[in-house]
Amino acid sequence: MIGIINYGLGNVKSIYNLLLFLNEKVIVVNENEDLEYVDKLILPGVGSFDYAMKKIKKANLIDSLNEQVLVKKKLIMGICVGMQIMFDNSEEGTEKGFGWLKGKVIKFEKKKDKEGAIIPIPHMGWNQIEPLNSSIKMFDNLSLNSRFYFLHSYYCSPNNKEDTIANTNYIKNFCSVVQKKNIIGIQFHPEKSHNSGLKIFKNFCNI
Repeated sequence: MIGIINYGLGNVKSIYNLLLFLNEKVIVVNENEDLEYVDKLILPGVGSFDYAMKKIKKANLIDSLNEQVLVKKKLIMGICVGMQIMFDNSEEGTEKGFGWLKGKVIKFEKKKDKEGAIIPIPHMGWNQIEPLNSSIKMFDNLSLNSRFYFLHSYYCSPNNKEDTIANTNYIKNFCSVVQKKNIIGIQFHPEKSHNSGLKIFKNFCNI
C-alpha cells in the first residue's frame, strides 16, 4: 500500500490517479493514523520551503513521519518541495527541514546565456536528467533522452555527494534526483511528465 501525504500542498489527486492507473493500492494520508496502513510514502509539494514545513507542523505530522522514515525505514519519495524539505534548511526561509538528508537548498544565481540575455528564474519547463548510475532501479526503462517537467527557483545541495544519483543542467549542474537508503527525492514533477514520469512512479512502486 502506498500513502500520499496530504498536508494541503502538491498534486495529490494527480498522483493518486496515476498510481491507480498502474494498478497500485493507494490511499491519501490525511492524519497520523493512516500512516500505519502503508508500506511506502510519497511526499508531494509545491510553493515555498517555509510554507510547506509550517503546513506539515500544523497537520501534526513531524514526529509521525520521522518515525515512519527513520525508525520503520519505510520507502519515501519526495517530489519538488517535498524533496527540498527532506534537507536541513533552505535559503528560501528560516524553517528547519526534516534533516533526513544532510545539506541545504540554494537559490539559483542569475546568469547570462551566450547571447548575453539573463537566463530566466524559475527553471520552468522540460529538461533532461543525467543518471550517475544507470543500474539504479529508479531509472529502469528510461531512455537517455527522457524529459521531465521542472518548476523551481531553488535546488538541493547534498553534503554527501554520493546521495546524488542524477543531475540536471540549468544555469549550472544541480542535483535533480537523490537517494539515501529508503529516502528518495526528485526535483521534477513526474505527475506532469507524461510517459517518463509514469515510469518513475512505476519504478518507485517496484522497489
